Parts: sequence; structure tokens; C-alpha cells
Amino acid sequence: MDRSNLTKIASIYNFLGSNGGVVLNLVPPFYEIITEEPVLVDIDGYLVPFFIDEDSVFYNKKTVSLRFTTIKSQKSASSLIGHDVYALTESLDIDEDEEEQFEYEGYTAFDHLNNHLGVIQGIDDIPGNPLMIIDNNGKELLVPALAVEVIDVDDDAKKITISIPEGLTDL
Repeated sequence: MDRSNLTKIASIYNFLGSNGGVVLNLVPPFYEIITEEPVLVDIDGYLVPFFIDEDSVFYNKKTVSLRFTTIKSQKSASSLIGHDVYALTESLDIDEDEEEQFEYEGYTAFDHLNNHLGVIQGIDDIPGNPLMIIDNNGKELLVPALAVEVIDVDDDAKKITISIPEGLTDL
């Protein structure tokens, strides 16, 4: 593949969790990760396309945590550490708003059984372990963002249904 139309956007520097998450070190200028297009990971000189799970992307200043749709284990994710990530130059947008509001901030969250979890306050961008902050009637519920699966979103009602790790609300 001709690399003249590609831009290096990051390097994979760590795996995240046991379900195939990775952490990328972003290369300045910081580009927004476009989930509709695959990114290309340089593996032994070959550019291998990977699609990104759109509900798994969490920014933290100079890093981004995400999951590739085809990587499902820690072992597979760790094999990507040290590899560079490229994107088509024409599809890149510079992320000019470093303090961007979390997409679902202010939404009311429900679990997969339609139990009320609370109102999403934002993301605590802990490197390698971003946490979704949910206000549950004055009690703060911290949910590992990469463990969340978005089931349904109703933007008009500002309602989101998510699957969270079992037992988390019992703590």
C-alpha cells in the first residue's frame, strides 16, 4: 500500500483489561479517532486494517483507550504493543477541543434489565482505566468504561441502556 496518503496517528503502548482493549499514545497534532473507518496497524511492514468498537473510545489528553472489533483477548492485544497506527490523511480531523464533554454526559443510565443506575456525570480519564462516573441519588458509581457495552441510546430522551459488570451496583 502506498503510504503517501497515510498519517501516523499513534503507537500502541499497552493492553487494557482482559477483553482486548489497547491504549494508544497519540502523535501530535492530536487527531480524532474516526470509528467508521479502519485504522491501519503496521505489523512487520504490512498495514493491517482494524475497525474500532465505536463505544470503546475514551480520550485522556495524549492517549486514547479503545477496543478493536476483532481483538478479544489480552494475549491478542498485547501482541500489538509497540506497533504504529496509521489512518488515511483525508479522513483525519484535528481534535481542537481537548476538554471535550463526554458524549453521554447528562444522560440517564439504565442497566440491561432496565434498572435505574443514575445520571452520567462524565469520565475520569485514568490512564489505562477510564471510569464512567454515574450519580446514583448522591452516591457515586464508578464503572470501568471499557467494561461497558452500550445496548441502546435514546438521544431525544437522553437515556442510555448499558451492560455493566455483574455485582458492580452491589458495592
